[in-house]
Amino acid sequence: MTRVEQLEKEVEKLTPDELAAFRSWFAEFGDTVTAVGCRVSIEDQVASLAKLEDGWLDDTTKRYDTRRLEWVARLLGGVVAAFGLPTPYIYPAADGIVRAEWSAAVAEVIAKINLESSSVDLLVVRGVDSVTEESIHLGEVGGESKLGRVLADILTVGDAA
Repeated sequence: MTRVEQLEKEVEKLTPDELAAFRSWFAEFGDTVTAVGCRVSIEDQVASLAKLEDGWLDDTTKRYDTRRLEWVARLLGGVVAAFGLPTPYIYPAADGIVRAEWSAAVAEVIAKINLESSSVDLLVVRGVDSVTEESIHLGEVGGESKLGRVLADILTVGDAA
């Protein structure tokens, strides 16, 4: 008998109250396990943005500046490593902004990284009724740490906020 079959037999023996408690625990456990983020490294995602040519979306879209993309990779890599965050999904945006997105049990987070102004506009969606926005200027002292703290407060695995 496999371990899974053994577990199935044990679960079948649970009382209704125990089963409800187990379901609640397993839902939290599942959120913890699946909150790994993107499986493609930040460096590889940013490298794919660097390959985009002028006109990648339409006649108005321009290619990204390689130096600024390197800055984005260092920024996101540092914040993810320092604060133990999942790897974001990174996307290009037609307006020259880089989008980094995270999904967690409690919220969806979109970080619009403005390469020109070295700032981040965060959009945080919790459920259907709660949307918050915050701007962080990364050129200010402590800006990168502030970004990391805000993201960690929202995304920390197991956080019930």
